[in-house]
Amino acid sequence: LLLDEPTANLDIQHQVRVLQIVRELVGAGMAAVAAIHDLPLAARFCDRLVLLSRGRVVSEGPPDAVLTPANIEAAFGVESVVTRDPLTGSLNLTVVGPAQRGRARETVHVVCGGGTGARLLYLLYEAGYGVTAGTLGSGDTDRAAAEALEVEFVPVPAFGAIGDDAHARHVELVRAADIAVLCPVPVGEGNLRNLEALREARSLLIVAADSFHERDFSGGGGARVFASLRADVTCPDIEGVPGAVADVTNA
Repeated sequence: LLLDEPTANLDIQHQVRVLQIVRELVGAGMAAVAAIHDLPLAARFCDRLVLLSRGRVVSEGPPDAVLTPANIEAAFGVESVVTRDPLTGSLNLTVVGPAQRGRARETVHVVCGGGTGARLLYLLYEAGYGVTAGTLGSGDTDRAAAEALEVEFVPVPAFGAIGDDAHARHVELVRAADIAVLCPVPVGEGNLRNLEALREARSLLIVAADSFHERDFSGGGGARVFASLRADVTCPDIEGVPGAVADVTNA
């Protein structure tokens, strides 16, 4: 069965139904070859993919092997993030923007956790900055975002204290960055060293600085370290951070 854009101009209900019918035919012994431009849809329903660009094969194989950020850039000239859908188990593809061969030299280090930094990691990556992150525990949504964007971070166990080796690596990343950003992450005894690492920042931007006392669960230790930090600029929310970072780095 040869199919040329079988889901073109169909609503999402009929896109899925058409390809389910094709899967049923394949299950009954028929072979199907389809040209599909919707890559996540192809990944969900096809056993094997052949990724073409300008008349040549960029990659061929199972969806996991074909739909990688490197292959997507080679075929379409865009940067992308590939994740796995938690319900269907199939691949999702998010296009960040045109491939930036010469990304900005400035590096932004983000201290986050508990879902406070995922959006910011994406915004900074999309803006072309080099991005690193602090200590992130397993299962954290910020860690999942960092892994999807291939952002370097310091892995630690979930809800565990930050050990000496992890803290030393975190300090190295802070020192290497042009500017560090502190997200409105809750602070307790376990992650207090994240604040201590920021003492080594060349330049520091703090998000929602005026609400720190509301998320300080360290028994006062966090407030003392926070008070010792010198912020070059503050920002009320995540959305304004890329612009504020640009102002600081340009200056």
